[in-house]
Amino acid sequence: MERSRTIKQTAFGSNLKLTLPDSIQTCIFLTGTWEPTITKFVTSTLKHGDIFIDIGANIGYYTVLASKLVGNSGFVYSFEASPAIFKILEENVILNKITNVKIYNVAVSNRVGVTTIWTAPKGNLGHSTIIQHVAENDGHSRETEIPCNTITAMMPRLEMLRARLIKIDIEGAERLAIEGIFPELSKFSTQTEWLVELSPCFSPGGTKDIDWIFETFRSADYFAYQIENIYAPLHSQRKSHKRELTKIQKPPSVPLSDIIFSKEKFRDQ
Repeated sequence: MERSRTIKQTAFGSNLKLTLPDSIQTCIFLTGTWEPTITKFVTSTLKHGDIFIDIGANIGYYTVLASKLVGNSGFVYSFEASPAIFKILEENVILNKITNVKIYNVAVSNRVGVTTIWTAPKGNLGHSTIIQHVAENDGHSRETEIPCNTITAMMPRLEMLRARLIKIDIEGAERLAIEGIFPELSKFSTQTEWLVELSPCFSPGGTKDIDWIFETFRSADYFAYQIENIYAPLHSQRKSHKRELTKIQKPPSVPLSDIIFSKEKFRDQ
């Protein structure tokens, strides 16, 4: 069956080309938003003139949102590994006539070379990954080989180091991306915050990878905060009864969580 294509105006006023029945894109189609608490965090964090780095951009929901928030004096660097998804990302940048975004069809990793990208089943395209065991366990199909590189090799160094917010959501490859950034981690602005998805189920090293990421940031004097994130369309229609940000001392013992690493001690107050 051919997938349905449509254009939907988001809650923040930009238009997105969507492919249904993908779960993320269907949620945006039905509600105009995705991950409401994270959307709220991004919106409250980014200001005119800021730099946003979107590692695992998918079709560009956060890329397009951030481009509005940072304005012409700011900039967005957006990375998406899947060529098929990247095409939609590119179309959405063009659709919104965005000029303050640079997009890369590359897998952010800890090395320069090539890797394989695996496409997730059509109902969950955002789960596409370069991690083979995730692909084997979750019914992915091989898409193609793509270039991989470190973020430090691809971005202007000074722009990278002054980034206000860096989002890393790449379905188990988060440690690889952070290993590529690690030599520069201590040199980032004290204002830089990181929004990282952690999943021991997706990561090749399981809990060890998650512990390594957590301790890497903690050793660099970052505080960790878990941000509430419920992957359900109806969540955007109701008020949350949980604290949106909770300071934590160790990784949550759950299959999937979103963590903000910040040097701001009172981020949750």
